[in-house]
Amino acid sequence: MAFPEEYPTRPPKCALLQHLILLGIQDLLTDPNASDPAQVEAYTLYRNDREAYNKKIKAQAKERAQK
Repeated sequence: MAFPEEYPTRPPKCALLQHLILLGIQDLLTDPNASDPAQVEAYTLYRNDREAYNKKIKAQAKERAQK
C-alpha cells in the first residue's frame, strides 16, 4: 500500500493485493478490533481521556492541513 502525502483526504493505492486481503482491510475499517489496537498510545489515550484525545487529533489535523 502506498499512502499519498494528502492521506487521509486521498485514499492509499493498493497494488498486487488479493481480493480477500482487500475484504479484510475493509472489514477492519468498518468494524475495528478494539481488543487489539494497532497504535497502543492513541488507543490508551482514546479510552482513558477522550477530551485529550480529541484535542490531539484536532491539532494533528490542523498541522496536516497546513502542509
